[in-house]
Amino acid sequence: MDKAFMTFGSGETQARGWPCRIKVAGQSEARRFQKDWAPTHVISIVSPGMPYRGPSGLEADRHLILTFEDDKGPLEPGGVRLDDVEAALRLAAGLPAEAALLVHSLQGVNRGPAVALGLLAAQIGPVAAAAALTPACTQGCNPSPRVVELFDTVLGQGGALTEACAKRFGGGLKTLRRRGAQEEERFGGVFDLGSGEDERALAAE
Repeated sequence: MDKAFMTFGSGETQARGWPCRIKVAGQSEARRFQKDWAPTHVISIVSPGMPYRGPSGLEADRHLILTFEDDKGPLEPGGVRLDDVEAALRLAAGLPAEAALLVHSLQGVNRGPAVALGLLAAQIGPVAAAAALTPACTQGCNPSPRVVELFDTVLGQGGALTEACAKRFGGGLKTLRRRGAQEEERFGGVFDLGSGEDERALAAE
């Protein structure tokens, strides 16, 4: 398929040394390329009432299925909840150093990228996470604001994640894809954005 899992951190900020090795995709390609990509852990995001047709065969502690709509908040039926965000963060916090995490939603454009953004932000900070997200995605990404806002709140980032997301993903799909290609070429497939110096450099771009 395209590229292998990319690494976006050093692992120093995670208890077991997981270096933010992550990929974001749509449900169909996540299922079709499961064997090729060989993820060790999967977070699947599905819509309420819809059948699950994503990757299969993983042990329960390696596969988290979250159910919520893209455009609904915590107080709306079917909206993303605090429990969803906390469950995703718990899974990521317990990943071993060698783990390869696949995050997928139906199309891999809104909910999946938003969850991945939150997981990255927990390890490498909001600005670095926003810069890393596009190269991690197989599709153009437009992270769901409701999901991003909830991660921002749970992580205690005081609006920094929401702001970084808005700055990075304020353009159109072509702009996002072009920016992602430029960033992938710049970093050669390995992002190491775990330091404060990297955060400041990215913020100045």
